[in-house]
Amino acid sequence: MTKVLFICHPFASDPQGNVDRVRQICRWFAQQGYLPLAPHIYLPQFHDEVTEREMAMDLCRRLIGLADELLVFGDPTTGMKMEIEEAERLGVPVVHVVWGPQCNRPEVRCLGAVLGKETT
Repeated sequence: MTKVLFICHPFASDPQGNVDRVRQICRWFAQQGYLPLAPHIYLPQFHDEVTEREMAMDLCRRLIGLADELLVFGDPTTGMKMEIEEAERLGVPVVHVVWGPQCNRPEVRCLGAVLGKETT
C-alpha cells in the first residue's frame, strides 16, 4: 500500500515561492512511490488564504487525518505548529526533515540535492 505523506511547509510568508518549492517536494516523493498531500497546491485552487484562513486550517486538519506521516520542512510557523499538534493528537507520526547526512530517513537524505539546498 502506498504511504500517504502530509507535507507541512511554510506558505503565507512567500505563497508563490513556497508553492513552487512544495511542488518540487511532492514531485520527488511521488517519484519515490509515495502519495504526497500538499494543501499548498490544492487549497488555493478554490479558496483565499487571506480571507478564509480558518477554513483553510480546518481543511488541513482534516487532511492530516488521511496521512500516514506528517513531514515538517523548515522552521515551523504558527500554522505548521497547529498541523504538528493535530498530527500528534491523531497519532500521526511527525518527521522533521533535515538536509544532508543528519537525516534519519534514507529516502529523504538526498532530497536537499534534488531541491538544490544543502541545509534548512
